Amino acid sequence: MTTRSITLSLAVALLLLLAVALVGVGALLLVIAADRSGLPDPVGMVAGTIALLGATGIAVGGAAATAAVGLWRGSPMGWAGSVAAALAFMLGAVVSVTSAGPQVPLLAGLGLTVAAIALLLAPSTRRAAGIG
Repeated sequence: MTTRSITLSLAVALLLLLAVALVGVGALLLVIAADRSGLPDPVGMVAGTIALLGATGIAVGGAAATAAVGLWRGSPMGWAGSVAAALAFMLGAVVSVTSAGPQVPLLAGLGLTVAAIALLLAPSTRRAAGIG
């Protein structure tokens, strides 16, 4: 039986939570883009941009979930991918907070992302993934 550290388990859980949230937001953006009735969009450019953002969100969320599974399996590449995904989530959260203002859901997302990065950089998580 393989034993995993609590920090590794929490990091994987947070990454999967963030990935599922991003996939959900991406799917919502695709639905909004498909139903253009409420958008002032004479040439279809706004709907196309929203659809592109939605598809990108789904792809990044899927990549983050894949990296989290790799981390759970103890792969160094899974750890590296998880750190990259967490940093991408961090960038998105910072951009959201700075552009939309300090709203509670955005600050909660930023806090979860900071917690995931802290857990990923913990020595026990790195050892479990075969790093250092």
